Amino acid sequence: MPTAQDSLLQIAQRYARIGMQVSKAFHQKQAELALDKVLMQDRLSTPDGTRESLAVLEALRELTVTHQQAYQKIMVAFAGEMARALEDLPETIRDAERDRIVPMLEWQFTAQREFYENRARWIAAAEAVCRLVEQRRATLTFTDDGVLFQDDDDLDRFQALMTSLDEMHQHEVEQLAQRLERMKRSAAALGMQFSE
Repeated sequence: MPTAQDSLLQIAQRYARIGMQVSKAFHQKQAELALDKVLMQDRLSTPDGTRESLAVLEALRELTVTHQQAYQKIMVAFAGEMARALEDLPETIRDAERDRIVPMLEWQFTAQREFYENRARWIAAAEAVCRLVEQRRATLTFTDDGVLFQDDDDLDRFQALMTSLDEMHQHEVEQLAQRLERMKRSAAALGMQFSE
């Protein structure tokens, strides 16, 4: 007969599988958007290309919001089921399990919140690059070395945005590596195979 602690493990395993599926679906949809092309000079050099990049960024925003809503529903359901399962445990075990589970949930919520905030900033900065290029199209030149702006202030703005985008991307890569490592450890602790 399964114990209440077995029930906690089963709940955690089920939601871990759901979380992995949702994450995998998000990354697949994101890959379909070909984000690496959004700010490429070839695309931004034409008005149609710039409009296409802005459309991709809007699609990314919608995908991210959809993922965020799905993730929040999963975490709320998970927390609710875990709370109910914890109530079935003897008080001493319940307190120990709660002390173990709550920090894990808090870390996950914080990591996801940071991901969504970073993603929103990245989208806004990428849109700002597209709009700057579009607004200055008549006075800028695309060369093999990059985009040449007539006005130094525009060039400074462009460079600041690109630097910001690079920093946000690097931060996201670091966050993702941390989340993947933590998910691998969690999956192993739950007796599950983790697949990226």
